[in-house]
Amino acid sequence: TKKKSSTKKKAPPKKKKAPPKKKKKATKKKKKDPNAPKKPATAYMYYSKEQRLVLQEKHKGIKFGDLSKKISASWKELTDEDKKPYVKQHEEDKDRYNNEMENYQEPSASESSSESDQSSDEEDSKKKKKPAKKKQKKEKDPDQPKPKTNAYMYFQKDQREIIKKENPLLKSVPDIARKIGAIWRSMGEEDKKPYVDLAEKDKERYDREMEEFKKKKEKS
Repeated sequence: TKKKSSTKKKAPPKKKKAPPKKKKKATKKKKKDPNAPKKPATAYMYYSKEQRLVLQEKHKGIKFGDLSKKISASWKELTDEDKKPYVKQHEEDKDRYNNEMENYQEPSASESSSESDQSSDEEDSKKKKKPAKKKQKKEKDPDQPKPKTNAYMYFQKDQREIIKKENPLLKSVPDIARKIGAIWRSMGEEDKKPYVDLAEKDKERYDREMEEFKKKKEKS
């Protein structure tokens, strides 16, 4: 009688472990130089600045959102000929910016690196600290005044739709926000004044309503 040949089953080959993925180094954002030339204002910004004062005088107590809509709508109705004075102002400001940029020197790498090293040390020390315990959120009182709006928030609200139309390639909200932020940072104190004035008015409203709210709370 022939013996049956016993064939051992081969074990499946072991899967090779994939090499660990290299972590991408976080790129540090370049710190903005406060002495860098101010970016040129757009033609619309010149028009908006001019029209805001006219419309505020014409429509006393007009809301900020309605004012922005009126300015945006009237800008769209302007012909290229009507826009020429504002485009000219933009071109002049652009020339000013280009001339200033020719004479401008960025801070040396050693200066910026020493600043970044200092900031990274500060970040490391913050990380080492134990995270604070999360406080439980208090239920919001429905009678509490609406939070005050700052100058940048008014500017953001004013510019969002305009930026979308002027830059159709900017699809995501963060990209639009970055664009608005860049314009805001390039603006001078005079350009920001209408928004600062609106913020101050809203602060007065908030303080007044908060005082009334506190008095009601004390009585109850």
